[in-house]
Formats: sequence, structure tokens, C-alpha cells
Amino acid sequence: MNIPCGSVTITASDIAGYYPDDKKMKLKLVYHKETHKVLGGQIIGENGVDKRIDVLATAIFHSMTTEELLDVDLAYAPPYNGVWDPIQQAARRVE
Repeated sequence: MNIPCGSVTITASDIAGYYPDDKKMKLKLVYHKETHKVLGGQIIGENGVDKRIDVLATAIFHSMTTEELLDVDLAYAPPYNGVWDPIQQAARRVE
């Protein structure tokens, strides 16, 4: 379809980094290179993957950009998430 897409792939913790027993997840965020509209994503991990997929699905449904993802107020609770959610960490790396 000749869509100019880009992607960012990161490895992040599923919980706050200082909290014990964190597990790593691999996250890929796919976006339109010109508009930065979120086009898709993939996540592999043990804990919290379903929450992040729901956030991505919501972003796609609402035609959000990677910049708008940074403004989403996601829960901060050390046993479940850090200050910056892995999806937001990936969105911050979009150029």
C-alpha cells in the first residue's frame, strides 16, 4: 500500500525498575513516518502485555499520534507499571 511507516523496538521492564522481580518485555511500535499516527505494534513478555495491547488498540481506534500517546495518563503503581509506560517509552523514541 506504499504507506511510509517506521518502527521503534525497545526492551523495557514490565514494572517499575526499582521494584523487585521485574521481567523484560520487547515492544515494537509501528507508526506513519509523516504524520506519526500509530499504525500497530507487537509485544512479547510475561506480565502486563494485555494492558499494553489494549492501550495500542485504543490509540489505533482513535487515530492517535505518537506525540498524543505521551499525554495519555496511564496508571503508575510500581508493582504494575513504571512512571513511563513501555508504550510511552517507545513513543518518545520516534523521530
